[in-house]
Amino acid sequence: KGKAKLVLVDGRASSNTVRQYVAMCENNDVPCVVLKQSGLLEALTSRDNRTVMAIVDGGFAEAIQEILRKE
Repeated sequence: KGKAKLVLVDGRASSNTVRQYVAMCENNDVPCVVLKQSGLLEALTSRDNRTVMAIVDGGFAEAIQEILRKE
């Protein structure tokens, strides 16, 4: 199992889910991004009820963060 390099939380996640994952990421020094767009993770993964995604590949995580910074 690899350690997460980035955690993405979908915009429609409950406030409790957001709070839990943000706290967990802060405690483990992992960047956490709460997406503004609702349903984006489902659309990207073609899976229902996807509200949280962990990225374990460092290069991929950096690329995602760079794209999100530009938005």
